[in-house]
Amino acid sequence: MPPTSRLVPLVALLAACATRVKTIEISEVEEGEGPSILAVIAHPDDESAFAGAVFASAVEHGSAVDVLCLTNGEGGFKYSTLAEREHGVRLTEEDIGRAELPAIREAELTRALGWLGVRRLLLLQQTDHRFTTDLGEVLPEAGQAASPWDLELVREELARLLAGGEYELVLALAPSPTTHAHHQAATLLAAEAVRSLPAAERPLLLTPTSRRLEDGPVAPTGLEGEPSLEPMVGPFTFNRRTRFGHRERLDYSIPILWAMAEHRSQGTLQMMVGRADLEDYWMLAASIPEFATADDVEALAMRAKAWTDLLATPTFTVPTYGASAGTNAEVGGVEPESTRATDTP
Repeated sequence: MPPTSRLVPLVALLAACATRVKTIEISEVEEGEGPSILAVIAHPDDESAFAGAVFASAVEHGSAVDVLCLTNGEGGFKYSTLAEREHGVRLTEEDIGRAELPAIREAELTRALGWLGVRRLLLLQQTDHRFTTDLGEVLPEAGQAASPWDLELVREELARLLAGGEYELVLALAPSPTTHAHHQAATLLAAEAVRSLPAAERPLLLTPTSRRLEDGPVAPTGLEGEPSLEPMVGPFTFNRRTRFGHRERLDYSIPILWAMAEHRSQGTLQMMVGRADLEDYWMLAASIPEFATADDVEALAMRAKAWTDLLATPTFTVPTYGASAGTNAEVGGVEPESTRATDTP
């Protein structure tokens, strides 16, 4: 176990009685060859970081994808200016925003996950107390103020969800000292839960970074003193710009846009639409048993690669159209590369 006072053994927590998580069933999933996935996020809208791979895995390959959201997201009131007209209240006034946003953001997240084919949403309804990069505000050490979260509850639910071996992959945001402490804490708690499991039962813990097509991959930095968050292998890449459909006029940025557009109470999120072409996934050290050999690590890496390899080729079929569909409906009509940016669909 890493030498840090923030991490505690989880064995006793597995005896927790009834769950206190709020569950919202979203989509019926006809399970296929895609791996089962648990995405752990701190706030509603964090799922956008891995939206492309989640959509392809769930919708095309039958992955059962569940999303565990830790907080209500009420700390986002500062960005709610444009949503005030929609909801008829002054969401940017802190007292009003904190009271109204939990229900608003729950509904937004539910709709967003519906576009991505997610099976169910699990809500822990913890306090989104404020923006800070100080991890100690959320996971306090001795002598620090109490956490705004019920850490016992969060640990119990993570342990309960992972103990059954239902999930093959766990996705969480890439933490760094400059990211929101809620993101840091969510990923660290997920790593703690994964690492507590017997080696044969551990899901792979993957974290995404994003980039443009023309840029090279950049590994996440992790957190000092937290070796479980060290990126060990990667990247395993999903290309949001992979073309499919009639004349290859569609790509995965479209359902991502639909999902991101649902988060209207957070005006800054939509400014990120289209900024990323690739999702790079990195396997974190928590996935790897303490006495793993190089061959063991390679086998784990091949499991992660098998996932992104599965998603690399779209499965959507293209019907054959006749003349009644238009002059752009010729059989096998893959549009010339030179016209794709300007031609009208």
